[in-house]
Amino acid sequence: MNLQAKVNPCYNAKLSDICISTSAAPTYFPSYYFKNNDDGGNDQEYNLIDGGVAANSGGSRNGS
Repeated sequence: MNLQAKVNPCYNAKLSDICISTSAAPTYFPSYYFKNNDDGGNDQEYNLIDGGVAANSGGSRNGS
């Protein structure tokens, strides 16, 4: 568990939610929505897509 998850348990997502989110390429699949909550009943909502979308963005290339 990382430091942020220790401070805010809503960041402690299930591995299955993380794996499904990383395969949600918007060209092929919809974004993946899930919700985490802590013992106090606080909710954190996530609506995630594949990280390759940002990594392969043409606007973020250096030296072009």
